[in-house]
Amino acid sequence: MCMRLLIAFLVFGYVQGQSFEDLRTRYGHFEENDERAFVYVNVSIQKAKAERNFIELTQAYKDAVSFSRREKIRYADSSIIAASQAKNHDLLASAYLTKGTVYYFHYRKFKPALDEYLKAWAYSKTSPDQYLYHKNLYHIGVVRSHLGEYEAAAPIFEKCNRFFSGQIADPNLPNIHYNNQKGYLNSLHQYSICLIALQRYAEAKETIGTGLRLSSMSSDYLVEKSYFLKQLGILNFLQKKYNNAITDFHNALPSILKKEDFAQEAVLNYYLGMSYWMLGNKHLAVKSFQKNDSIFRSHTFILPQVRKGYEMLIDYYRDHNNVDQQLYYTTQLLKADRILVSDFQLLSTRISKEYDTYELIASKEKMERKIARDQVLLATVTVSFLGAAILVFGSKKITFLSRMMRLAHSMKGAEETHENLHKPTRLASDKTEKLLIRLERLENECFFLKKGLTLNQLAIKLKTNTTYLSGVINERKGCNFNSYINGLRIRHVTKMLTENRAWRKYSLDTLVAESGFSNRSKFTQLFVDHNGMNPMDFVERHPLQDTDCAS
Repeated sequence: MCMRLLIAFLVFGYVQGQSFEDLRTRYGHFEENDERAFVYVNVSIQKAKAERNFIELTQAYKDAVSFSRREKIRYADSSIIAASQAKNHDLLASAYLTKGTVYYFHYRKFKPALDEYLKAWAYSKTSPDQYLYHKNLYHIGVVRSHLGEYEAAAPIFEKCNRFFSGQIADPNLPNIHYNNQKGYLNSLHQYSICLIALQRYAEAKETIGTGLRLSSMSSDYLVEKSYFLKQLGILNFLQKKYNNAITDFHNALPSILKKEDFAQEAVLNYYLGMSYWMLGNKHLAVKSFQKNDSIFRSHTFILPQVRKGYEMLIDYYRDHNNVDQQLYYTTQLLKADRILVSDFQLLSTRISKEYDTYELIASKEKMERKIARDQVLLATVTVSFLGAAILVFGSKKITFLSRMMRLAHSMKGAEETHENLHKPTRLASDKTEKLLIRLERLENECFFLKKGLTLNQLAIKLKTNTTYLSGVINERKGCNFNSYINGLRIRHVTKMLTENRAWRKYSLDTLVAESGFSNRSKFTQLFVDHNGMNPMDFVERHPLQDTDCAS
């Protein structure tokens, strides 16, 4: 690291007069995770700092995320800080998306990834930048697909497909073409996952064929091509073409291994194992399933669709009377199930509250506009009908029609009264806002650091009751009381480890005590979920930062 910074300093003296675009040209050819690019990336960072150009600083830190192998989260945080100083909502949305992608792709930590996606969504859902909007929408769709909500995810990817494929890029702007093509291929890949899960095999085959054709046109899309080969293999497996599936999986594997995408590697291993199993080669099948256990042990990560591999291993070793192995894989399956249940409960709650709520409001407003138009049309038709009736039937008939109209009106009023009586109530907005202001004041005073803090204690402090306070926290914070308090504690200790020299010297037990936890293992688990690593690794990989802008 020191040698890299020294080289960057020497290069800076040579290229400091060059534009940011020229600097990006110098490192744009490096592949992801190639840290040689930092010779020029660091120059961009220092140049942007010197000029207080926070827009370029945000981009430079995002580039650093791409080329760094071990400090992606730190650079992503720096990008968010720079975007905040630029006071640009689109930049902030993009920076939060970058951090979410790091959690999702590099650590497969879906809970912290969703946190960042939803922060980005708060900015991008009303952004005029349609590329940013659809990029964020794509990531929301990925979470829905991960939850198994394929019916809900498929239309999201269809929408993204239409957008990315419809962008006509200027040939003089290759980066725009590349980004849109990447977006289109990734959306097609995710859409094919949904189609297969929904058993729409003919559409899936067509989608995969389109993806393979487009990704084969350039070496820039080798990873995307491998994803489509994986999907073709799954489709062949489901159609009992096991030898074809095995060929597809072996062709897909090298690029996925090079990309270090252990999630898709696990999917390949599972279906490869199932293909061997169906062909009667249980020895090779077991080897594939065991590779997934290695991934689980290394990353504490498992996808629902590969879970059955553990059941196959348990059955295999039961048939071979190997009690030790049978017990081991049973224990591993129980661990995997605990992780799956925990992740899915939180993810489904968060996405319902913070994504679906916006979508439902938008849908509700659309329906209200339609109803208003229909009412205008109905009124126009009614007036026309009454006018015609006056001419045709005379006054006696009009008296009858008027009575019918009054009856219809009274029935409509009764229906509205019934609907209002049964309409779900929301927490009173004024009272809620005042409570949230008091709660925010307590957050700033770090009330959450008190050990053994209970909902009742907080309610007394806020001069409210536990039922109402619990409802506000669930509705406005998107989680229950315990998750809310633990989240505040973890964010606090993360901030202190980033900015406070004394805290960085604390032992793990001291960190647990100072952050309000009473359980060491619970603290460590939550810290890893939030940051992708344990506290000691976090301190080692994240140099002390000033509060102006991370470096």
